[in-house]
Amino acid sequence: MSAPIVSIATAENAFRQLLLKDNGVNAIVRGRVWINMAPQKKRLPYLIVTRDDAEHEHDMSGASGWVSPSISVKGLSKNVDEIQLLGEKVRMALDSQKNITVAVGAESVTLKHITLDPESAGVIPPSDGSQRGIHTFDHEYTTGHTERVPIHG
Repeated sequence: MSAPIVSIATAENAFRQLLLKDNGVNAIVRGRVWINMAPQKKRLPYLIVTRDDAEHEHDMSGASGWVSPSISVKGLSKNVDEIQLLGEKVRMALDSQKNITVAVGAESVTLKHITLDPESAGVIPPSDGSQRGIHTFDHEYTTGHTERVPIHG
């Protein structure tokens, strides 16, 4: 038997927790919020949260203890009305949040700000010969939080 995976206090895990706790979002996805990729053949709709990149700030003495990650939230649904509603619910849950502390496993992370930058929508063409594709949205959020600083010496 393998050991259970312990969530660590990262921005992407914090975003996942925020989305799962939001009643409007969770009423649509029903717990289907994944980090990096969804398991194969999972029922739609669902969300995928990914950290795209992060800037770790430094000064003359080394790491500052501040990180600014870019977090992507992608929604997928077979229904265009549902994906539009889900995109709006995600935006309302995350955009313009400030100083929000989120428990992730035994740790927590305090997101100082969450800002929606670009957003886009699209359709993945059908692969099964049907006429129904998968409707998507992509939101890119910037955020910032403190992080542990390595001690060398």
